[in-house]
Amino acid sequence: MSETSSHPFIEVRGHPCPANGSSRLFVEVYTADVEAKECGTLVKRLSRELHLLQPSIDLSHLKRVHRVVDIVSLKAIQDSKRRKTTQAIQLKILLGAVSVIHQKFSVSPHGDSIAEKLEQTYNVANVCTLEVGGRVPESEDEWKLFNEHWPTSFFPHKTTAHLEKELELSERSLQQMRLGMRHALTDVTAHGTIKIPGAIVVFPDTGEVLATSTAERKYQESAERNPNPLATPILYAIQNVSRNERQSAISKGMDCPMFQRGQYLCTGLDVYTTLEPTVFEAMALVHARVRYVVFGCSSGTTQLGGLSEVKVHDLPGTNHRYRAFYCSPETDLGRQCRMLAPTETSPMK
Repeated sequence: MSETSSHPFIEVRGHPCPANGSSRLFVEVYTADVEAKECGTLVKRLSRELHLLQPSIDLSHLKRVHRVVDIVSLKAIQDSKRRKTTQAIQLKILLGAVSVIHQKFSVSPHGDSIAEKLEQTYNVANVCTLEVGGRVPESEDEWKLFNEHWPTSFFPHKTTAHLEKELELSERSLQQMRLGMRHALTDVTAHGTIKIPGAIVVFPDTGEVLATSTAERKYQESAERNPNPLATPILYAIQNVSRNERQSAISKGMDCPMFQRGQYLCTGLDVYTTLEPTVFEAMALVHARVRYVVFGCSSGTTQLGGLSEVKVHDLPGTNHRYRAFYCSPETDLGRQCRMLAPTETSPMK
């Protein structure tokens, strides 16, 4: 979803993925004819010396070997009156991108040509250039187009269009998110006249509120603003999940449903907060293994946004990631969150 989306919730997209292959539709490569008995050995050698995945270009979506089939009529040995149709297989091999090979093989003006050098180095014949698909096919039509030039792998479930479709929120999910944000706003007013952001933890299957920051704050007898930097609504809500699990275990033992979810506190749960998490709060949510985080508004200039700016929810190298959303500024929920924020906020960029 983008800023122009009609949905009341806009997704905070994570770090952009590195470009897969070239941005160009076609790239130029060197191909050659290879004997069938030499093909396997040559493929292994090229995998070491001219891998299809290079820092400058990714051609790993292309097949290394192209089987070209010619239909020829041959006279049967046993019966001179009968003719049999057989297949003559010619193998063509993809040596590498022209740019990569030119960089690897420096050819002097008075020396052999690149084609001659490749033929001598790899014991192949008929080296020539060919235009092939320069990126992973984004659709079946593009895959068919690339296949006309060179055999290409296609993974329909990895296309951008399919992934975007998978990320679409259902109407039921949107309704649950609206309700969750209303509960988070209620958590703000539960603090009384003190402007403290609200934060709750919700079980997504049923929409049940499992923990609130207000409940934990009351348990810890900390109604006033606590100077402890760890005394934040989101961390209070996570602690409240832990407290509720312990109390459930006392009455039901280790077989209670809350323990069945796994070893992490908030595995698969959703967190709703009226104010965007800070960097360390966002990382705490990574460690808690939450599913979604939905917040009402940005914290403005008072602190660095853990999701909108640093994108902690999608940090490369972490062993868990979650999706993050914020209320559209034009919606009633977004306006209410800004009104109840403890400091001046700024609209999301």
